[in-house]
This record gives sequence, structure tokens and C-alpha cells, in this order.
Amino acid sequence: MPSDNISSLQNTEASQSSTASCDVAMLNRIYRDARIGAETIDSLLPHSTSPSLTASMIRQMYRYRGFAHMAKEELRRKGAVPRRASPMSRASIRLGVATHTLFDDSNSHIAELLINGNTMGIIDMTKAVHSIPSSQQARALGKELLQFEENSIEHMKRYLH
Repeated sequence: MPSDNISSLQNTEASQSSTASCDVAMLNRIYRDARIGAETIDSLLPHSTSPSLTASMIRQMYRYRGFAHMAKEELRRKGAVPRRASPMSRASIRLGVATHTLFDDSNSHIAELLINGNTMGIIDMTKAVHSIPSSQQARALGKELLQFEENSIEHMKRYLH
């Protein structure tokens, strides 16, 4: 019987360790996606000529930063360091914004770019929520980010012409 107890304890510890590493993976995905969203909006802001669109973008950017902050704090509580997007990835965001706004920097096009970015975020986070067996808390934050991105798409539709 003692070996059964030891085996059960080892399985429990392995399961907790696995969940912890999955939480770190989920939280890093949330952190990265939120940072990319905030950085993309920050790069697009100078192109907006509509006070209403600018205000909406700023609100979205701060929400993304809030998600990144929550994920970062939870990662730190777990003894993990948040993984930032590579400098190349961040440069790619700025280059992509510059390229996509070179010939059309209308407010409608900016809204379209944001909708496309939100859609990519939804796809990425949906895959993470479905494939990473994380804790209820980490999964809930991922789902909250998903809901925010879905709502952001609906909000940006009003700027399409």
C-alpha cells in the first residue's frame, strides 16, 4: 500500500507541474497577443484623422495593455518571465503598418486593418484555449481576451465605409 500512496503522490505532483507549465504557456500567449495588439494600435494611431476612431483605438490599446499586465503579473507569481515578441517581430508590425497605410490611410482602412488584426488574435487565442490544458484561471483570462477582440471587431465595423 505505501507504494500506491507514493505513486499517487507522484502522479498528483506531475499533474500539478504539467498544469503549471501549461499555465505559463497560456499566459505567455495572452501576454504576447496583447502586446502585439497594443503595439499595432500604437503604430496605427498617427494615421487616424477621426477623433472618435482615435479615442476607440486608445481605449483598445489600454485594454490590451491591461491584459498584458495581468498575464505578466500572473507569470511572475508563478516564477516565470514573460516572453516578449522578438525585436524582428515588433519591427515587422511597424513595417506592416507603414506598408498597409502607404497608399490608403483612411479611417475606414485603419478600421479594416484593426479588424484583420483582431481576427488573427481570435484565431490564435481560440487555438490556445482549445489546445493548452491550463488552469481555469489562465483559461478564463484567455477567454476574456477573446471576448474583447470579438467586441472590438463589432465596434470597428462602424468605421467601415
